[in-house]
Parts: sequence; C-alpha cells; structure tokens
Amino acid sequence: AGIASENYPFCTIEPNIGIVEVPDARMQALADIVKPQRMQYATTEFVDIAGLVAGASKGEGLGNQFLANIRETDGIVNVVRCFEDDNVVHVAGKVDPISDIATIVTELALADLTTVEKAQERNVKLVRSGDKDAAKLGELLVQVAACLNEGRPARTLKLDPAQRALLKPVMYVANVAEKGFAGNPLLTRVEEYAAHEGAPVVAICAALESEIAVLSDEEKREFLADIGMTEPGLNRLIRAAYQLLGLQTYFTAG
Repeated sequence: AGIASENYPFCTIEPNIGIVEVPDARMQALADIVKPQRMQYATTEFVDIAGLVAGASKGEGLGNQFLANIRETDGIVNVVRCFEDDNVVHVAGKVDPISDIATIVTELALADLTTVEKAQERNVKLVRSGDKDAAKLGELLVQVAACLNEGRPARTLKLDPAQRALLKPVMYVANVAEKGFAGNPLLTRVEEYAAHEGAPVVAICAALESEIAVLSDEEKREFLADIGMTEPGLNRLIRAAYQLLGLQTYFTAG
C-alpha cells in the first residue's frame, strides 16, 4: 500500500521500505541565507506492499502477511493501473482501476470487520462496568460494523475530527502512460471515485520515472523540460503523502 524501489536513487532501502526526502524548495532558499554546513530534509517512509487479491482477508495469496503490513502503516497509497498495453499483463485479465480498488476495499473491509467484532466483544465488559468512554466507543463500533458489512470503508462515515483521526487516510496513485495525463478516461474514473471519499489522486507515469531516475541532475532537467514537466512525478507523490498524514515541517538552523 506504499511505493518504494531500489531504482529510485533518493531511497535508502531496507527490506521493502523506502525512506525518502520530502522535496522542499524552501530548504535551498533558506540555505542560501544561513549557509549551513549540511542540510537535513524531512523524510517519509514508504512500505512496498503487493496488491491484495480476492480472498486475502481469508488468507488467499499472502493476504494475512500483507494485511499485517498495512496495519502497521499510518496511511494507504493505493496504486492503480490507468493505461492500456497488450504487452503488460493484468492479473485480472482486463484494465479496470475501479474494480481493482473495489477488490482492495472489500478485502480490507472484511479484515477490519473481524477486528471490529473482536473490539466489540472486549468493549461490552467495559460498558457493563459503567465506563462512559466505552459506551461512546461502543456506539461508534456499531456504526463502523454496519458500514463494513455493506462493503464500505469506515472513512465514508460521517465522523467527528477525533473519530476520523483514528482511521488511516487513503490516497490514490494513477499509473498512466506517457501521454495519459490528459484525456485519459481511466484516470478520470479514479479521480471521480476518489472525489467521493475526499481522497487525493496523483497521476504518474512509472515508465517515465524509471527513465528519469538514472539520469544526472543536468540530464534530468533537460529531460523534464522536453516533456513539459518541472519535476519528477515522484516528488509530487512524496509531498502528497506527507500532506495526507497531516505532517508539518519546522525549520531550524545552527
């Protein structure tokens, strides 16, 4: 539910983990004034989790392992394919990003439902003891269970800020073809779907990113200028993920 690859030179790779610097133009502007000996950018950690298949909540594929990995993250980046290419096989036999999203949503909802049911069992004892907070939690768990039973993620519920803070935020990355940033009906469908959840969408072309990653800084600038871009798509992804978690950067110099 994240993205990380040894092909990207800005990553310090641990097993399945990419620790990346958050691109921030303000850093250089401040460095020009302060002239520090070194600069340390804010970082975000991405965990590369393979896509869930139908039945993952019941252990299909490596479902249990993947679900455990997702539980340990603070947010979910759902990467979906938004390009047609007969030479690139799709596991479902067709390119349908909304169907792909639906599979993941369903499996996560089923896994969450099991967790909620166990939480309800534990909470009943606290409610009986007169715990007011437990009573409030019990009401919330009933709402969440009903939502999950309908196959909808809990984040679609109308929750107050404190309740929403307990849920994992989600964003979508649409992997498009080189010329698929505009006039792409698959991308449009993902954007419309995400809009109903209030989730951000970042469109990137993985094929272009792999080319950009191996270039020198000067070659990279020239390549981006030729294709009408000012920065790699991965920079936009990193910043979007940083904002998704509600993180802020504080600058210090000394």
